[in-house]
Amino acid sequence: MAELDLPLPMYNWLVSFFDGHTHRTVYNGGASSTMSISASIVQGSSLGPASYAVIAADLNPLHADNKFVKFADDTYLVIPANSVHTHAVELDHIAAWATENNLTLNTSKTKEVIFYDSRRRHSAQSPPLLPGIAREFTLKILGVTLSSHLSVSDHIRASSVTARSRCMPCVSYGITV
Repeated sequence: MAELDLPLPMYNWLVSFFDGHTHRTVYNGGASSTMSISASIVQGSSLGPASYAVIAADLNPLHADNKFVKFADDTYLVIPANSVHTHAVELDHIAAWATENNLTLNTSKTKEVIFYDSRRRHSAQSPPLLPGIAREFTLKILGVTLSSHLSVSDHIRASSVTARSRCMPCVSYGITV
């Protein structure tokens, strides 16, 4: 953020905001020790998404056909079938970028989904699995569940179950006139 052309009072306010953050966890009557937070993205803060957007501005794919989609603190890497051989090097690039920016690539939250058109008669060979990265059949993007068949039917099904569970117990009356 120091590289942005900001008025000095705004810059000083940001420095003050990010300086001196601590965290501790309280669970089941016990508390962890307090630790300093040195990251420039404070989860749950109003500046978190904007600060991530500034920090992630220089995160670009290594290969021209690949694209990043970034929103708030979520980043999606889209690799077309003709560049599938680049998936491992792109993931290594993301991990290195994160380290350079005092961030950590959380591989337990990193998922791989291979989207394909089920109407095609033949399909491309799937790339080899990446160590530590789960391959799944659905991906939640901005709150919408998208399946590997490019369908939102799983999302609609889950949404209608949630809606029904929120109105329970419901009373239904059959009235005949």
